[in-house]
Amino acid sequence: MEEVSLLLHHDAITGTAKQHVANDYAHRLDQAQKDSSDIYKKELAGILNKETGISINNQLEQCLGN
Repeated sequence: MEEVSLLLHHDAITGTAKQHVANDYAHRLDQAQKDSSDIYKKELAGILNKETGISINNQLEQCLGN
């Protein structure tokens, strides 16, 4: 949750932060996404199963667009 508040800082939104700060923002966002990926996959699989009856058993993958 700390990363969300950091990324709402006016320098993060407007892009006026110094380069090393922008790099830190990017690193923190990347790490938060990696840390929460398994949680989101599990929740999405549960919703899919509940709404459609389809069981995917951890077959979801996340495309990071690198």
